Order: sequence, then structure tokens, then C-alpha cells
Amino acid sequence: MKKALESLKSSEAFLNEIIDQSPYAIWISDSAGTMIKLNEACRRSLKISDEEVVGKYNVLKDSIVRDQGFMPMVQSVFEQGATAQFEIKYDTSQLEASNFGKQSP
Repeated sequence: MKKALESLKSSEAFLNEIIDQSPYAIWISDSAGTMIKLNEACRRSLKISDEEVVGKYNVLKDSIVRDQGFMPMVQSVFEQGATAQFEIKYDTSQLEASNFGKQSP
């Protein structure tokens, strides 16, 4: 059992390193759509921090995703286990406070 746990931890660390070192913005959501992890490229691209979004941002409630027509694709990922790849355009100066868990002034 101990060896299996060590192997699992090693695999998890390896995958986290791949995600963290990727030059592409990556975020990972739980099964309900809430962000649980993002990498440095995503933080830089969207000018956000873990504290602002992890556990707070939900892709299924994002008006920018909806307005750009990606919500049906995103929903199919969560509902049917489909895979999807798309490029969303975020103008960070136009983000609604609710999109990334930021408090409105």
C-alpha cells in the first residue's frame, strides 16, 4: 500500500510539473466546473492569482464563455466527458467582476 501511495504521489508531482511548465494557459476544473488549478501561463495571460479564482471561478457560469458561443461545447465536456479545445478571447480590462470571483467595487 505504501509503495502504491508513493507511486501515486510521484505521478501527481510529474503531471503538476508538466502543467506548471507548459507555455500554454491551462486551468483545471472539478466536475461542477469550479477551477481547482491553473498554471503560470494562465495567471500571466489573464492577470489573475490563485487567490482570486481557485475555488471561486466556475466556467459554467462565465458570461464571456457564453457570449462567445462556447458554452454548449463546455457543457458537453462536463455532461458527456467529451474533449474540447478552443481559444477564448478575454479582454481583461472588460472582465466582469463575477467572472473571476473578484469583488465588485
